[in-house]
Amino acid sequence: MTRDNPPGSIWSRLRLWLMRLLGWNQQPSADHEEDIGILREEKEKLSEEDVEKIREENEKLRSELQKCKESFANFRRRSDKKSQKTEEESRNSEENIGKLREENEELRSELQKCKESFANFRRRSPDKKRQKTEEESGNSEENIGKLREGNEELRLQLQKCKESFANFRRRMGNQATAEIGSHGEAFKDINNPCREDELKKSYDKLKRNVWAKYVQEMNKIQDKKGRIHQKEKAERIIKEVFDKAAENMKESRQSFESLFKINHTDEPDMSKKRFYYMEMAIQKLQMMILLEDNCTFYTDVKHIIPNEPDQLSAGSLTPICNLACMCYKQGCLMALHHPPLTLAWNEKEIRNPFPPIAEETQV
Repeated sequence: MTRDNPPGSIWSRLRLWLMRLLGWNQQPSADHEEDIGILREEKEKLSEEDVEKIREENEKLRSELQKCKESFANFRRRSDKKSQKTEEESRNSEENIGKLREENEELRSELQKCKESFANFRRRSPDKKRQKTEEESGNSEENIGKLREGNEELRLQLQKCKESFANFRRRMGNQATAEIGSHGEAFKDINNPCREDELKKSYDKLKRNVWAKYVQEMNKIQDKKGRIHQKEKAERIIKEVFDKAAENMKESRQSFESLFKINHTDEPDMSKKRFYYMEMAIQKLQMMILLEDNCTFYTDVKHIIPNEPDQLSAGSLTPICNLACMCYKQGCLMALHHPPLTLAWNEKEIRNPFPPIAEETQV
């Protein structure tokens, strides 16, 4: 007997295993005996450790097989639920489709009714609309005629109002201008640069800023006695200049009163009208003084400043002369105000030669 498979090969082992599985009790042949001998030898060669590893691998395979079975069972349960849900959704979708079809039919019927109603309206509207338009046109012509008549009446009334307002402005113009511009007992003209608020601001600027610049000029003098002398000289000149300005403007106001024949024994209306005209003239004088340059007032104050050369021939003013001119200009504007803004010399500060404005002069 020839051997197609060598002893100990995989085919020999497989054949032997099948014979045992089928329970063949035949006597093994010589070839089989050889294979059995080989298997026994290989079995003897296997150690206990190898057997234990094979068992562990078998256990792992069993556990993995169990997990696969559980996963497959879960998958089948999920697939059954999903298929059931899909069937329910399909049934619901069929119901929704049926409802949508019914609604579509209702909309079509309503659309058809709307088309029929619109067609009936178009057939009925031309005659009625034409008749209504003719009636409205007749009424509108009558209304237009009435509106034109009313418009003419309003034009005449407007013309009369304009003429009355122009006469009123001509009558009250001079009186209102005088009241507003000079003393402002009833009003304050915000466009008047010589009103009380602006005069107080300019005086405060003279007191703070201009005096501080002059002190800086005095500090340039090296001699301490010379600085003290210049400061005392400046304080004396400031007071004399303001007094001189108040005196001169008082004479000017008296001249205006004489020119306009202000007499308190006259009738009240006539005296008041003349007083307003005089106040307007004083306002013009204030504006002229305000717009003049400081050098213009040098001739009025040069006799107050001793031991100073002629500044006009020099072409520029020294600090003390410039300060005196600015004080004279401010004093004139304050003296021409009604009532005049006077200075409280007895309340003068020690470090500043400019006293505060007296409280009783505030309007």
